[in-house]
Amino acid sequence: MQTLPEIISILRHLLKLQIDNTQGYEQPIMQNLNRIYQLIIVDYNVYRSNVAALLDALDCEGDESLSYTIKFFLDMLDYTTDQEPFKPFDESIVNEDLPKNIDEVYYEIIRKNFKENNKPRLSEFLTRFLPADMPTLRGLMNLTIEMMHHNADIANWNKDQIDAAFMTILLGRGISKQLDQLEIYYMGIGIFLERLVTSGQAQMARNICEECILAAYNDGIPEYGFYLSFKAYSVMANVHGGLLYGSLCMTCLLGKQNINVKLIKQLHIASLKFFRNIGLHNVMKNLYEQYEQAGFWTGYERRTNLHTYLSSQLSLVDPNLPDELLKVLSAEKDEILSGPEECMPWLTLLHNVKRLYPNADFTEQGLGFYFRKMTEIVPGASIQPIVNIIEGDVKSLKDMLKTEILKLQNTNNKADFVFDNSMAIKIANRLLPNGDTEDFLVSMSLKADYSLIFENKKSSEVIFFQTEDVNAEDFYKVLKDPKKQVIKISSSFEAEFVWIALSERDVYYLHYNGEYQQGKLESWEFERFKQWRTELSKKMQFDTTTKSRSGEVRNVYPEEFEQEGEALQNQLDFVRLPVGKGAIPLFLIKDTELSRLPHNLVLNGDGKFIALERPIVNIMSLDWQDKVMDEPGLPVDFSKSIWIPTEAQDFVIAQLYAKLEHCLIAENFMINQKSVIDVPLSSSIDIICSHGDQEIYRYHSFFQNQDQSLHVSEAIVEKGDVLILFVCHSGSMQEDIFRNQTDSLIRHYFDLGFKAVIAPFWALHLYIPPIWLPVFLEQLKNGGNIATAVFNANRKVFEQYPTPAAWACMHLYGNGLMKINN
Repeated sequence: MQTLPEIISILRHLLKLQIDNTQGYEQPIMQNLNRIYQLIIVDYNVYRSNVAALLDALDCEGDESLSYTIKFFLDMLDYTTDQEPFKPFDESIVNEDLPKNIDEVYYEIIRKNFKENNKPRLSEFLTRFLPADMPTLRGLMNLTIEMMHHNADIANWNKDQIDAAFMTILLGRGISKQLDQLEIYYMGIGIFLERLVTSGQAQMARNICEECILAAYNDGIPEYGFYLSFKAYSVMANVHGGLLYGSLCMTCLLGKQNINVKLIKQLHIASLKFFRNIGLHNVMKNLYEQYEQAGFWTGYERRTNLHTYLSSQLSLVDPNLPDELLKVLSAEKDEILSGPEECMPWLTLLHNVKRLYPNADFTEQGLGFYFRKMTEIVPGASIQPIVNIIEGDVKSLKDMLKTEILKLQNTNNKADFVFDNSMAIKIANRLLPNGDTEDFLVSMSLKADYSLIFENKKSSEVIFFQTEDVNAEDFYKVLKDPKKQVIKISSSFEAEFVWIALSERDVYYLHYNGEYQQGKLESWEFERFKQWRTELSKKMQFDTTTKSRSGEVRNVYPEEFEQEGEALQNQLDFVRLPVGKGAIPLFLIKDTELSRLPHNLVLNGDGKFIALERPIVNIMSLDWQDKVMDEPGLPVDFSKSIWIPTEAQDFVIAQLYAKLEHCLIAENFMINQKSVIDVPLSSSIDIICSHGDQEIYRYHSFFQNQDQSLHVSEAIVEKGDVLILFVCHSGSMQEDIFRNQTDSLIRHYFDLGFKAVIAPFWALHLYIPPIWLPVFLEQLKNGGNIATAVFNANRKVFEQYPTPAAWACMHLYGNGLMKINN
């Protein structure tokens, strides 16, 4: 019989096979998912021992698992919803009047319970000194639930509010167990976990989720622990975590009778928010419409779902949203205007509509009436921080961004960081248009993919609850000052910097060449960029021959290549950076949302290709460059290795080897021609030659021929300083659909320790490497740095083929200043 770790390993393998073969593995993948989910919930120790491996398997292979995990989730939601009759949810306890002096009883119990226990754990905490009489116990439970929801209308809690809520949760479990009211208790915890996330304490929320799962197992209702985790991961927009915990919750319900209707409804409410938050708006819409008329909704729950649906339309900037919103507010006026908790989400939506729809009717006869009334109802302290973000209030956002980044230092794992940073990036986007130089640099520390330098932290198996106050004034005590980093780099090596960032379809730049200059890129046209990036591969096709009108094959003339370059310059005049000519390298730092913009094709202020006039390097981020610049350069007798699998009998690879052979032998390369590499490359300079497809940035696979492939997880290279990829599309990038990071093959090699990666952004013609490689190596041997060597190698290709499809193909990422040690 297969063990659970073995089945998880099989699932990972099946997902990889599905990528390579595109069909035929759907059924075994779904069967293995079902087996894994049913086995992993058997007990807490089995879950805890295997959940990390399962999440890793689901999170790899370019999110290939999503089509299956979403289908499983939705099928389970349908099945669970059909398991009527449901047990009514007993909320009578919250409708009772609080006994006299119950506050005094409550605080006396707190004083006695927390006198000696300063680091309590939810799963182990035993509430002592509880009264024996039932009315007082019920009053304590009622007060506990009320206090759990205290400050629910405030999105960002401070340390005191978080600590007070956690103390309430600790006491509440013991009270609810004595009353046999565990279901209402676990339902009440949800708001606490939500507020931890919205307060920038996502790591603490994950820690408490684990405690909730353990406590729920101990209480015999593990489905509630998984439900709470699903709710928290939904707020984080953590796609794989959300789907996993939601599915585990519903798997726990299989075969159970009299499921609590409240749990079913909350699963639906959280599901709508989950699919909205991860950007799968069509899935959210279909789910909303499918269950919109279900008979189990209360008025408040129905309005909650309606708000989720409308806020999803906001993300799409649906032109009909203002009119739809006005109809809803008019129909539900009395209920929505009944208090702060009802008003808060709708007022937030109105603020967003007011900014994004300048022609919306905000008169007293339209949305303006509701805007005014809700502003009167919702406390300013609750809504103002959200308004500051929406309206881009620079003064408030400066400190807010720093505090959010400081809170991110608590995140343990890179896999979580790329979700946890969402609020900080949202603030950065609103700050960029009007912020100063420091604001731009701090914003770009996140928007240029900070996850590249993020290092996983060791986390303890024992989870204690601990929060700390965060002060923006402490920012540079914890993190490096970006202005000092710029001075350090530019004083050590002569270089010029340009940062470019996308904020709501506009591009803003920061230029440093001894002094700072920043502004909005006036030439930018988002729609042209959007159209151009979809046509990139087609526009950048290169060939040395063409057919004449008579059908004869002839060589392409140099003048025709030059005309291609001029035409492309005209097409790219929307991305003209305010830099001039010069010989010193230009360090470009791009927002992840501009990942699909090849830096070799960026134009200068005169409308000319920068990469033809000076070295240009995508250094990934200022923090990354600062991290690697002090590391040793190449040794004088730097070693060189290449994997070029001629053994696979692929015609193009064989041709490429024939053209490179003389150079490889003359330069003393260690040459590996095996189809499946046996000894990983580990030289100072490593080269991989193979085929790659247009989605290599996602799937990270090399193809030796039509039938054979190798994934990067298989040991092709072990270590090195510089990696050269003669692999089509291997230098391409794209912003990740679900995470705040860049999708690219080269990220994998930076994680392995490479300091510079050189790779083609589009298809690489086999004529280019034989021209390019000898020049690159000669420049290095003569003392040039990587940036200059790539620049001169690309110029050599230009001399023979003056079209960007050829000379601009090889892009440099990372530390372009590295050279042979003196």
